[in-house]
Amino acid sequence: MRKVLFIFVLMSLALAAHAQLRTVYCEMIGSGSPSGRSIKISFDFGEQKYYYKASSDNQIIDEDGKVIDFSSMIDALNYMADRGWKLHTAFSAAVKGQGGAETYRYILFKEIGVGESIMDGIRLLGEYKQEQREEKERKQAAEEAKKSTWDDVYK
Repeated sequence: MRKVLFIFVLMSLALAAHAQLRTVYCEMIGSGSPSGRSIKISFDFGEQKYYYKASSDNQIIDEDGKVIDFSSMIDALNYMADRGWKLHTAFSAAVKGQGGAETYRYILFKEIGVGESIMDGIRLLGEYKQEQREEKERKQAAEEAKKSTWDDVYK
């Protein structure tokens, strides 16, 4: 009887743990020359505040704030696979108005648990720029506050 109860408890825990996972998706967009020499790869996680999803602001950066240059779509796919993402679908399309340049689109997915973010381990250039602007504004506000106290001393 104890064994049956123990097995039932283990199965319940396993089902509960699996039920808390959710699938999230990302679109990896590569545009540029088909040779891969000048390919620009940007990412759409569905949470960006930037309107044009293939903009430079949606490129992945390293810890120093530098854009990671991928040599090909496969290079970027391997980078994302190292972070737990899996390929769902891949397709390409010619973009009108850009001389028929190909745009490569890979749909990626991964399972995340409660409390995890779709962006864990990934930073985008646009977020970094926003953080830099906010830091600059904080410094300027602190300088202004400091100057206003100096003015009070000399009044």
